[in-house]
Amino acid sequence: MKLVSRVSFFFLAALAMILLGNSLLIYGAARGYLTERFDEQLETALQTLVAAVEVEDDDVKWEPSDHTVMLGADRGGDEIRWIVVGDDGRVLDQSRNLTPSDAAWLMARQSTSTGDRANWKFLQQDLSAPNPKPLVERTPLEQSHVTIVVARDFARLWGLLRLLALVLVVLPILCWLVAAVLGRWFVGRAIDPVRMMAQDLRQIRSDDTQARLTVAETNDELQELGQSFNELLDTIFLAYERQRQFAGDAAHQLRTPLTILQGHAELALRRTRSSEEYRQTLSIVQEEVLRLNRTVETLLRLARPDEESMLTPTQEVDLCEWLHQDLTKWSCHVRRTDIQVNCESPLICETRPDLLEQILEILMTNAMKYSPPGSEIRVNGFRSGSECVLEVADRGQGIATEDLSAIFDPFYRTRAARHSGERGEGLGLALAQRLAGSLNARLECESQPGKGSTFRVRLPP
Repeated sequence: MKLVSRVSFFFLAALAMILLGNSLLIYGAARGYLTERFDEQLETALQTLVAAVEVEDDDVKWEPSDHTVMLGADRGGDEIRWIVVGDDGRVLDQSRNLTPSDAAWLMARQSTSTGDRANWKFLQQDLSAPNPKPLVERTPLEQSHVTIVVARDFARLWGLLRLLALVLVVLPILCWLVAAVLGRWFVGRAIDPVRMMAQDLRQIRSDDTQARLTVAETNDELQELGQSFNELLDTIFLAYERQRQFAGDAAHQLRTPLTILQGHAELALRRTRSSEEYRQTLSIVQEEVLRLNRTVETLLRLARPDEESMLTPTQEVDLCEWLHQDLTKWSCHVRRTDIQVNCESPLICETRPDLLEQILEILMTNAMKYSPPGSEIRVNGFRSGSECVLEVADRGQGIATEDLSAIFDPFYRTRAARHSGERGEGLGLALAQRLAGSLNARLECESQPGKGSTFRVRLPP
């Protein structure tokens, strides 16, 4: 079932329940009111007739009044009919609208309490003298008891109720049908942006990185949904483009050492060589294998999700103390005397020392690679506001301004680095930035061509 149908069904079902409940409520209230009025009028007529009877201790007399004369004067089908019967079965009085057949029928009703007119309602009351006179002593107007019977036809009442029921059925159905047509049209218009987005999504190809959804200016949640989809597509296509470029660059970088390995292997197999030549060839092969291994390891670490780098727990570290301990591994390096350390102790922060160590190693390696021997390499630690800053500065060739925005991209090497003769894959700074992100830190670079570069790792407090 489509979304339009589901929403319309829910809307129409709710509307049908509301209309049905409203109709039942109106019909019930109207029926109760009309029936109550019907009974009240019949009871009032009976009491009016009873008031016209004079009941004494020894006899009962019927004395009609103006009210009783007017009661039942009209001959409408639903008007009240009444009859007063004496103790001898003689009709003492009756309403003007009472026909002979109705009079006979009411007489039968009075005597047997039954009748064949099911759509009539009757009320009857007997009035008797407590100590009636003997029959011989009574005048023609005196009775020992009097029976009053009133009746009314409720066929008209039921007719009105049936008409009301018909109106309460037909009118809600018409309203429901109109609401069904208009509601489906309105719902269809409301979700048109969803249809447009679905159609656009079906037409987007994996190689079309510029395709985006058409977002209607509805100023509602659907517009927000479309914009969120487009933002997601931006992220996906950006990741896809980076992955494609990354794969191409990785293939290019892996091809170089593999070509060198293949070339040396082919040269070694062309003719028999001395053991010294084989040793030299194997040394070159070993160097290229190590280079290839480093490249593959770095690629794997860059491809690993950030969450895997978050497995090691953080700990409170004094950066100054940690920095002096970590730099001892450079004590055997030929440029050990060029390293100058300056740190404001104590410098406490929450971090992951193993990841920070890898970042520092990458920055130190680059500083030694791209600065001349004998030039100073400064490693500083200090606090800037609430952040702890670890800084590595060299006096090397520096980085051009146009290259600063790309130095953290995988496999990117500046023109100066490529012409320096130093071998590299362009993966170190990309990995350092990835590790800094795992530490919730920021890796920044300031550089001037010919004056050196400064890299700063800004750690959160």
